[in-house]
Amino acid sequence: MLYDDINVSTMTGTILKTEVREIKNRYVLVIRIAINKSYKMNGIIKKESTIIECQKWSKYDPKNQAIVLTKGTRISITGELKENNYYTKDGNLHRSIILSFINFFIIKKGANPDEVQEEENDDDDEDYYKRFEDEESIYDNPLF
Repeated sequence: MLYDDINVSTMTGTILKTEVREIKNRYVLVIRIAINKSYKMNGIIKKESTIIECQKWSKYDPKNQAIVLTKGTRISITGELKENNYYTKDGNLHRSIILSFINFFIIKKGANPDEVQEEENDDDDEDYYKRFEDEESIYDNPLF
């Protein structure tokens, strides 16, 4: 029998940089976040940051997601931790840990990290639902 460990991590931090790369007809959305920590040692408050690179691979261009993921935005990201090993051009081995993410939530600026930003939508607005009437449902597709 195979036994797989569960590898799911959720990290909350501040976006430092967002970029979209195209590699071999696939796209990767790269988000670098700083996870800040403060503690008290000998009566002095000390602060430190851990920088984590988060990646999401897709066959579709994620530029619309990248537009809202700007520097300074607080974000909570869930995904799988992976080891990223490669050799540099000069032959040195480079090792890093990345978060291959599945989902993210933008946190309101200045808000409690437990409060996530929700999209506004008026459920009583008939025009809201009319937008979806002309779209083909994935369930109408015989492949599903």
